[in-house]
Amino acid sequence: MPYEKNWRNFMQLKVQIVKLSKIIFNQNYNEMLKKILFIVGVTFIAYSCASTKKAVDISIGSWDYVIKNTPDGDTQGTFIIAKEGESYMGSLNTTQGSVALDDVTVVDKVLKCTFQYMGYTIDMTGTFEGDAFTGKCSVDYNDFPMTAVRKL
Repeated sequence: MPYEKNWRNFMQLKVQIVKLSKIIFNQNYNEMLKKILFIVGVTFIAYSCASTKKAVDISIGSWDYVIKNTPDGDTQGTFIIAKEGESYMGSLNTTQGSVALDDVTVVDKVLKCTFQYMGYTIDMTGTFEGDAFTGKCSVDYNDFPMTAVRKL
């Protein structure tokens, strides 16, 4: 009989140990699974943000400009740069009207284009830096300094 009692106690102890180990194992497993899912989730979000982030084209927008020292004095107005697909387009607006910008390119923040004014083809070139533009308008070997700031 003492042998049976010991055996019964042993079996009860074994059942308790098995139950306890299942509880401990499941808690550790659940915590480990939560950590793994968290790391996978954060990695997925970081990768998604990095891969969908597009470079901002600082040239696109409306710019208040001044062309200095022209034969008519300083000229002010607004020029607009837009992009459709891979092509740029734009217009130059003055108090006398609006003219289209032709052959517009922007490469490494450098704008190059032409426009027609009073029968002349004027070359416009310059560089965008943040919310500022510095360049020139050239016609018949004459260069006229040009500055602009982004309209907010």
